[in-house]
Amino acid sequence: MRNASEVVFVIDESSSMIGSQAQTLSSFNEFLDGERNKNKECRISILKFSDPGKAKYIREAQDVRTIQRLSENEYRPDGITSLLDACGKAIEDLGSRLDAMPEAERPDKVVVAVVTDGQENASIKWTLPVLSAKIKEQQEKYNWQFMFLGVGLDQFSASRVTGQGFGMNIPIPTSSPVTQKNFSYGLQLMGQKIADYTTTGRASVLNYSGAEKTSLTS
Repeated sequence: MRNASEVVFVIDESSSMIGSQAQTLSSFNEFLDGERNKNKECRISILKFSDPGKAKYIREAQDVRTIQRLSENEYRPDGITSLLDACGKAIEDLGSRLDAMPEAERPDKVVVAVVTDGQENASIKWTLPVLSAKIKEQQEKYNWQFMFLGVGLDQFSASRVTGQGFGMNIPIPTSSPVTQKNFSYGLQLMGQKIADYTTTGRASVLNYSGAEKTSLTS
């Protein structure tokens, strides 16, 4: 393996994200702009999802040093939420691509980051137990890191979706009077943590502090 990173973002593009479209684009472009000039080996993929079978890459394995910003035409929320299928596709696609590489060329840091504001309601291929087992396998066998930012999901629901504990899962309750503000901050914070991890290689930087969790969920 070599000193390099692979980051895959799995972004909800269902109709419930209409109110968050501008914040989502702004936060992702801020992340890309900040990483573009850091001269590190990192490839970025962005997979958007909504209806079953419609998950689509708007960026795939692109060098962070040359990756282009996202436009409104590339991210237009509509449809329903096939969250499990999108997560499963992202893991399978990345795994296949890395398997095809010589061992010496594979990145030593891999992050899959999921952003959603709704409950799973449309997947037809992946079930929760199968996805959870797959995530656990990638974590334990290949040291992949997973992050989850969910608006409107309580702690239990967020943990069920990814099969993890609360450590890198941040659910933002819809009951919060500043949900959109928290969501924007959550996206920015997720980007900062991923940037730190791809620079330092320390998985601990992906965890949220108590103060950060409080700011995001209150």
